[in-house]
Amino acid sequence: MKSKRSKLLKILSVIGIFAVSAAVPITLVSKYVIFTKTSSSNGNVDDNSGNNNGNDNSNPNDNNGNNDGGNDSNNNNTTPQDGSIVPRLKSSINLSGTVDKIYNSQNASETNNLIAEEIKTNLEQAFDNSTELENVNDLNITVNGNFADTSSWGGNPYDGTNGWSGSTTGNEILYSTSLNQLNISSLNDLKHQLTDAKIKEILRSSDSSKLNESAEYTVKNKLGFTNNNLVHVNIMEILGSGVRNFDLQIPISSINFNVSNMSISVSGTDVQTTNATTNFNYNIAINNTESNTPQPTSTPKASSSEVTNADKILVKLGYADVGTNNSIVLNQELLQEEFGIYNVEFSNAKIAPNTSTNRQVGSYKITLDATPIANKGFIWQDGTTSTKSVSFDVNVDIGEISPALNTTLNLTGPLSKIYDVEGTSGSRKSTNTLIAEDIKANLDTYFSNGNDLKTVENLSVSASGSFPTTSSWTGTEYSTWSTSVQYSAVYGQSLGQINISSLNDLKTKWNSQGIYNVLLGSGLRFSDSTFTVQNLLGFTGGDLLHMNIFVNSGYTANFTVDLQIPASNINLTVPTLRVTANGSNVASLQVDTTNFTYNIGIKDTVDFVKPTTGVTALAPANKTNVNEALVSLGFATRNTSSNPYTYTLDSEKISAALGVFNCTFEGISITEDESNPNNYTIVLKASPNANYNWESGSSDPKELSFKVDLASS
Repeated sequence: MKSKRSKLLKILSVIGIFAVSAAVPITLVSKYVIFTKTSSSNGNVDDNSGNNNGNDNSNPNDNNGNNDGGNDSNNNNTTPQDGSIVPRLKSSINLSGTVDKIYNSQNASETNNLIAEEIKTNLEQAFDNSTELENVNDLNITVNGNFADTSSWGGNPYDGTNGWSGSTTGNEILYSTSLNQLNISSLNDLKHQLTDAKIKEILRSSDSSKLNESAEYTVKNKLGFTNNNLVHVNIMEILGSGVRNFDLQIPISSINFNVSNMSISVSGTDVQTTNATTNFNYNIAINNTESNTPQPTSTPKASSSEVTNADKILVKLGYADVGTNNSIVLNQELLQEEFGIYNVEFSNAKIAPNTSTNRQVGSYKITLDATPIANKGFIWQDGTTSTKSVSFDVNVDIGEISPALNTTLNLTGPLSKIYDVEGTSGSRKSTNTLIAEDIKANLDTYFSNGNDLKTVENLSVSASGSFPTTSSWTGTEYSTWSTSVQYSAVYGQSLGQINISSLNDLKTKWNSQGIYNVLLGSGLRFSDSTFTVQNLLGFTGGDLLHMNIFVNSGYTANFTVDLQIPASNINLTVPTLRVTANGSNVASLQVDTTNFTYNIGIKDTVDFVKPTTGVTALAPANKTNVNEALVSLGFATRNTSSNPYTYTLDSEKISAALGVFNCTFEGISITEDESNPNNYTIVLKASPNANYNWESGSSDPKELSFKVDLASS
C-alpha cells in the first residue's frame, strides 16, 4: 500500500524559486512552494492570536465572531482622500481553495499578488463593509506576506537519477486522517515544525509498526510532489548505528496556510487609502478535479448474484476485506490512494452494468460516495463538505471460481500457526487443521485468485502434509525431566536453521555425532560420550523448544542436558502439501499440491531474566552509558587493545536473558528510575540475523527494552 504509482510527477527542484518548465501547465507542475523570511512571523504558526477560537479545525469560511468591524487593533492607517469609503479590514481572513490560487510555482514572488487577487474575489470574507467596496471598479488591493525566494529544503530531489524516493521502498507512510491539519506559514515552516517529537506523533497515529521510540527522526533532502495531491517528505530514522529512510506522504488538503500580521493596502476611487494587518488563513481544499480513475489489473470472477453486490466486487479487487460475521470493510487508505482523493471516507458502494447484459460477463461501473472526514476541517475545493460521487469501470467475469493454488509458498509467522503450543496431548489441534485455518484466513496468500474466494461464505478448506498421526516423542513430561538436568544450553546461532518435515523428524534429525556437534556449537563439550534423545518435548514462552539429551559419559556418571532450540531456528518444509477447497460457485478443488515452507519467525516479546551470577554494580560515573550497563550484566566486554572506548556485545547471552533469539544487539539508551536508585530501563536495538525474520515477516530492526536492578547479584 502507499505504492508509488507511475503517474505524472511534479517534482521540486530547489534552485532559487524552484525553476520548472513553462511548457507544463501550472496545475501539473511542482506545486506548491511558499517561503517566508522567518519560519513563523509570530513564532507559533498554530497561534492565530485567538482569532480562530483556538481550534485548528475552524471552518475557513467562518469568521468565528471575532470580526467586530473595528480595525484599530490591526494598525489600520488611512490616508484621507475625497472619497467617503473607509475599508474596514477584518482581523482574520479565512479562505479556502486549491493551492494554485495563492501560489505560482514558476514565480514564488507572485504569491503576494495571488493572495491579493483571492482577497479581492472574496471581499465579504475580508472586509466588514464589503458591499461598499464591491462597487469600486478600480479597487486596488496589495499584499505583503514577507515571502522570500529562498528555501531551507536542500539535498537530493525526490525523483530522478539521485532521487531519494528509491531508498524508501516499503517504508511509505501516509499522514493519518486522525491527525489534525498542519498549520504552516511556509514550506520552510513545515520543515521547522517536523521535529523529532512531531514526527514520532505522526508515526504513532499513521503506522506505529514503523516507530522506534528511542530513535531520532530528522527531515532530509528536498520535498517531492505528485499529482495524487501528495507532499513527500524524506524522514531519516537513526537508531544506534543504523539508518532507515521513510517517505512521509502528506495530503495537500492536510495543510492549512496561516500568515499572522499580513500587511494589506487598499485604495481606489472614492476609497481612502488604508494600510492594515490581518491574520490570513487559507485552508487548502481536497482537490477532486485532478483525481485518478482506478485501473484494476485483474478481472474478478463472480456469481450472477455476487455481481449485483458492489462490496463483494470491491473485495475481489482488493479494495475491501471480509471482517467478522462476513461483514465487508472498505480499505479506506487504498481507495484514497487509488482515486488520489485524500482525507475522505468512502461508503455506499453501488454497481451497475455499462451494457444491457446485466448479470453477465462484461463492463460494470462501481460508484462510491466520498465525504470529507468530519470534524477535521477538511473541505472540497468548492468550499462544501457534502458527499460527492466517484466511480470507475471494471470488467467482471461471471462463472464458477476455479481455485488457483500457488505452486510454491514461502511463509513466515509464529509457531502457533503450525503447532498448537497451548493444547495438551489429547486436545491439541493437528498441524493439518492449523494450516487449513491459516489458508482460509489468508486466501490471497495461498491462492493467486484468493480475493475471488474471500466472498464465498460457505468455503471449506482442508490441508494434508502427510504428517505422522502418532508422535514418536514419548516418556516423561518436560515439567518433570527439566528438574533433574545437569546442563542446559541454547542452540547456537552459528548452527543455522533446521529444516524438518514434522516434529517426529526433529527427533531423528541427528545421530550421536550430530548431537555432539550441536552441543559443541551451543557451548557444551562432552568428549568420549554418546548421545540420545529421550522424553517429551517441552515448550516455554511460546517460542522455545526443550529437547532432553541423555549423555552416556565415558568419564563420569551419566547425565542429561536441556537443549533449548528457539522456534525461529526451525523451518517446516512440506514438498507436497495437499489442499482441497469447496463452496458455493466454486469449482471443487479436489486435490492440488504446493511446495510449502514455513519459517517460524522471531517472537519479539521480551521476558527478561537477570543473570544470577556475574553481575557487577554499575559505577555512578557510568549511569548514562548503556554499554557499561551491559558490561555490568556480563553481556558485553570493553575493547582495550584494539578500538578502545568501544564494546563487543555477546548477542547469545543477551538473547538468552531477553528470550528474543537469532538477533544481533546494539545498546541505545539507559535511564535510571528517579524514585528507585540503581533500577534502570535499558533500550537495545535488535536486528534479525541473515535469513531470519520477525513473526510479522519483517526483518527491520526493532527497539526492545527491559528493566533491571544493577546492584551486584
